[in-house]
Amino acid sequence: MASTAAQAQHVKGGKMRALALTGDKRSHTMPDVPTLKELGIDVVAHAWWGILAPAGTPKPIIDKLVLELQKAHQAAGREQDADRDARHGRGRARPRRDTQKFIADNMARWGKVVQRQQHQARMKVAILDDYQQRRAQVRRLEGAQGR
Repeated sequence: MASTAAQAQHVKGGKMRALALTGDKRSHTMPDVPTLKELGIDVVAHAWWGILAPAGTPKPIIDKLVLELQKAHQAAGREQDADRDARHGRGRARPRRDTQKFIADNMARWGKVVQRQQHQARMKVAILDDYQQRRAQVRRLEGAQGR
């Protein structure tokens, strides 16, 4: 899995085949690729990147960092994408509280997924252990009966 933008050129060039996108809508860079939701898999996940500062960093430093990140974004020739990105909450520096909430929400969401997967993995291991123990008992009984 990787960002759609990073992989679109490889898909268009025939070096990769995109099976599905994890976003809530099809991508304008790969409009023929369905979302997981369209395929009946109820998952929506967006890639995101962040630049974080240590706790306790003074507000003027954070403000300066946000300003410089915004300047870099504009200097990279992304002005044409700015409106679209703003509508989708992308490509911009978020205020501190928004970032904290965003990260906390994602940790809670994906933490549940990880816990569920760990539980399922433990159950599979327990079933396999039980099967192996029963199989060993059968072999012992077969050996004792001279089979």
